[in-house]
Amino acid sequence: MNHYSIDDLLVRWQRENMTTEQAVGQILQILRTLEQRLRDQNQRLREQIDQLQMLEKPTSEPPPTPKKPTSTTSKRQRRSS
Repeated sequence: MNHYSIDDLLVRWQRENMTTEQAVGQILQILRTLEQRLRDQNQRLREQIDQLQMLEKPTSEPPPTPKKPTSTTSKRQRRSS
């Protein structure tokens, strides 16, 4: 169902080219269109937020890195003592 733009609707109303019922019907159609657009935008925004949050969270922890011995003596020196 097509509806007039707000500007066109105001001009028609001022010129008395439409009844009150017609004007109200047009306004309701405009509101329904705007409401649907707003819902669509909110849904897309929620999806984008979810995607960004998934990127920020690591999926798993990295494997631990092996620790190097801190002693400066070799294995051979340790065995002989």
